[in-house]
Amino acid sequence: MKITNKRYLKIFAIIIIIIAISLIIWFIIKEINKNEDNPPPSKVTLPTNELIEDDRTEKTSEFLPHNYLAMNPEGTCLAILNGFKVSVKKIENDFSLTSIGQEYDSNFETTGELEFEPKIIEISNDCSRLLISNDTEFMTLFFDGTNWTVEQVDNEEQRDNGGVVISPDGLYYCASSDTSIFGEPENDSPLIHCTDFLDLTSYRNSILLRDETSNDLTFKSKLALNLDNSRLAYTSKPNSQVFVYSSNPSNVSLWSESFVKLDGSSPREIAFSPDGKYLGVLWNDEVAVYDVKVTDVATKIFSKSNVGSGLSNISMSNKFIAFNNNNSETYQQEFKDRKNYIKYTGRGQTLLSANDAIYVRGLNNNISIFAK
Repeated sequence: MKITNKRYLKIFAIIIIIIAISLIIWFIIKEINKNEDNPPPSKVTLPTNELIEDDRTEKTSEFLPHNYLAMNPEGTCLAILNGFKVSVKKIENDFSLTSIGQEYDSNFETTGELEFEPKIIEISNDCSRLLISNDTEFMTLFFDGTNWTVEQVDNEEQRDNGGVVISPDGLYYCASSDTSIFGEPENDSPLIHCTDFLDLTSYRNSILLRDETSNDLTFKSKLALNLDNSRLAYTSKPNSQVFVYSSNPSNVSLWSESFVKLDGSSPREIAFSPDGKYLGVLWNDEVAVYDVKVTDVATKIFSKSNVGSGLSNISMSNKFIAFNNNNSETYQQEFKDRKNYIKYTGRGQTLLSANDAIYVRGLNNNISIFAK
């Protein structure tokens, strides 16, 4: 039968087109619903510079009057300076504190010797050696298994305003002072001289601070040594700079003649991270951290200036740097990865263990240990 009416063909074609469009819409809606039921994983951008909650809680707290504290990076011992008296405590597994040896009293007036009141205390990683110092003198103590005994006493007048530091391994100490102390010709440039504890001979060559001054009115300088004694940092108050020296790559028994200068505003304190890879600097109103893994190179990897002024009481782990400001605030600032920070009220010292498992806080004559 021959169809002569084209009208029916047009209607049939329209119906086919409508069915095709309906099928296409159905498939599209099905795919949309499928994707809504199983959405792809979203990319989450982690916040930076965020105030975070500290998940460590107070494990122990004791009334222990003190002027200054020091802790070894492993978080196993604590040195306490209280006026003339020096004591060392072992941090037990349950976070209680037990004495290591007897308390040492640096007041020698009763024996007719020089009265020595220290201001700062340092302790070696193995908890066997202490260095106590003030603006003009320093003393080292060694634990013989029973008692703390005096090793070295230095009260050279020429050391006014000169810094002193013990190496992390407890084998050496370095001090800055006028050149005349060490029998070298007097000039306008002080030097840094390092000494071997065992035989009292020089450790590497002296570092002549050619760009420094010997003005007696300058503030006390600060020194720091890193983990393997391959880096030495020095704060120059007259020049408002920090100098970073490296061991000579061609002869590790010498300091390199080249050095790096870090510029800022009034350097106050410095410290190396326990792994020796980073140098933290407290400028007057800025905290900064530098990567010093490469010889004779210091690259700033973190800085923050909205943390108050008068920064002090530096302490470093391998991830965080702790410090106080003049607003009676304490920061634990992460300098790697997300750059988060913890802040709380109070100006007492905060000492960090290398892995941040614990921190010790000295505030209002109480010493508290915080851990997970």
